[in-house]
Amino acid sequence: MRATAIALLLAASTITAMTETPQGDTAALLNRARALHKSVPLIDGHNDYPWELREKAQRDLDQLDISRPQPSIMTDVPRLRAGGVGAQFWSVYVPGEMQGQTAVTATLEQIDIVHRMMRKYPETFELALTADDVERIQKQGRIASLIGMEGGHAIDSSLGALRMFHRLGARYMTLTHNVDLPWVDSNAGPSPLGGLSPFGERVVKEMNWLGMLVDLSHTSPETMKDAIAASEAPIIFSHSCARAITDHARNVPDDVLALLPKNGGVVMVTFVPGFVSSKVAAWSKLQTAEENRLKALTPNDAAAVKTGLDAWTKANPAPRATIADVADHIDHIRKVAGIDHIGLGGDFDGITSVVQGLEDVSTYPALTAELLRRGYKDDEIKKILWSNTLRVMRAAEKTAAKMQKERAASPAILGATGPRLRIVAMGDSTTAGTPAFFSPIEAPPSGRGDVTSQYAYWLEQDHPEWEVLNRGVNGERSDQIAARFERDVVSARPAIVVIIAGVNDVYQGRPVAHVTGQLDAMYARAAQAGIRIVAGSIIPYNTATADQNARMRAINAWIAQRASSGHALSYVDTRAAVSTPGSPDLLAETPDQLHPSAAGYRRMADALRPVLERLAAR
Repeated sequence: MRATAIALLLAASTITAMTETPQGDTAALLNRARALHKSVPLIDGHNDYPWELREKAQRDLDQLDISRPQPSIMTDVPRLRAGGVGAQFWSVYVPGEMQGQTAVTATLEQIDIVHRMMRKYPETFELALTADDVERIQKQGRIASLIGMEGGHAIDSSLGALRMFHRLGARYMTLTHNVDLPWVDSNAGPSPLGGLSPFGERVVKEMNWLGMLVDLSHTSPETMKDAIAASEAPIIFSHSCARAITDHARNVPDDVLALLPKNGGVVMVTFVPGFVSSKVAAWSKLQTAEENRLKALTPNDAAAVKTGLDAWTKANPAPRATIADVADHIDHIRKVAGIDHIGLGGDFDGITSVVQGLEDVSTYPALTAELLRRGYKDDEIKKILWSNTLRVMRAAEKTAAKMQKERAASPAILGATGPRLRIVAMGDSTTAGTPAFFSPIEAPPSGRGDVTSQYAYWLEQDHPEWEVLNRGVNGERSDQIAARFERDVVSARPAIVVIIAGVNDVYQGRPVAHVTGQLDAMYARAAQAGIRIVAGSIIPYNTATADQNARMRAINAWIAQRASSGHALSYVDTRAAVSTPGSPDLLAETPDQLHPSAAGYRRMADALRPVLERLAAR
């Protein structure tokens, strides 16, 4: 990551059990921290030395030889050793402004830098491809070196390129870097997709297949949620902080942090002052506003803009972020996600200003001392420094081994979706209680009377470019639907599946938990196959008892909650399209007290249509 105008903050929250430590104990805490770093090394998630080498030394390792002190940058071997760094993800960043083959070539050149580092400094570095490699290399006294790609623009929307970058050693990829791509939204763009496109989900799945960590720093909150829902392995944020502490778009919101315990992922807390400190973030906005004002006044005079901005900065000096600010973010992530979901990603040599006390790669023990001061146990700190990230790597490798037994590499190509978008309508029937009943429109689509045939018929009437396959069966329970899900849905390879299930279970007396368990299994399988889910509500009919209505509402509420929790699932309250105003458990139009009218079915399909259109556009 390259930060331009950055600053700092003094966040207020601390863990209540923490107590102030007298100033005289600072040296003792630092000695304890250094001892900890000797007993367990640090895995850092993000260092931009390869880009500094490109910018300052034309990629020539001899010109910026880090085997000896290099005060012009933040990274060299003596300071890495002093900081207790045992493993480093080297960022092979290229700017988001680079696109297409230019970005691919530049990324190859940056990977080449890392490989040449390994050859030039064999006594210090060795390329690590697995978690076992990391442990082995560190035990041999060297720094395990991993490659992290910063920005999906580097693959030029090609899964083949992604796989080849993995062959060259890349072990994570940040999905995007401050620019929206055709398949993923960033934190800094207009976010036209609303998260990940179907191809973006394929990218995530292919990274899972490879064992490559999915990095969600730089992505929009919607992308974060979509990627976590799509991923079969733990994700990472290679250099981000907590948005509740500093409201910066690069930080992680609480509703995303809350997803990490189930996913298993890690937020690697960064030292970028503007992400760490609210005061610095506010100052940076003012500086940017002043720069824009000066550019408007002197649009063709860069020198005048620089002179004016320098004068403004001198009159309005930037605040400083502190180690305590960084620790506040760690505190908050521990509170929301848990101690198992925290790591560190300093972003050294990718920043233009620093946190006070965390000026370079030698200073990690100072942060550890602050955590000790706040009452963190040694085992908790060891998780932050080392074992959390190693656990995520092992989980990704295990997932890859499983997926590679199940399928070959994906042949997916961006934009190659075929002539028609395929949607499967799957579920039980609204005609279960009266097998002889057929609504006026049931004969044209299928000749049988199930609600999914209604949806298939009307949706294709509105969108002939869609292929809507009806896979509904009259009278089925949710377990019967789930049992044929693989055959009738996954094998059809749709982009979207519409699922309506549960009404027959309720009428037959099955508990809510039985239905939600079956739905959960279908949702998980669809997500695994990269299929988006649209769930309509089940309809409480006029003949239903109060208890049956209550159970139907409970199932609908469960589906709505799942859809709001970051899963690749959209919920549509189709019941609202046909219920009586003021009496949601009564159908407004019904030919025989059990079913919506033909017009009612049409309205339910109309309620689904905008959601399907939005997904189809992605």
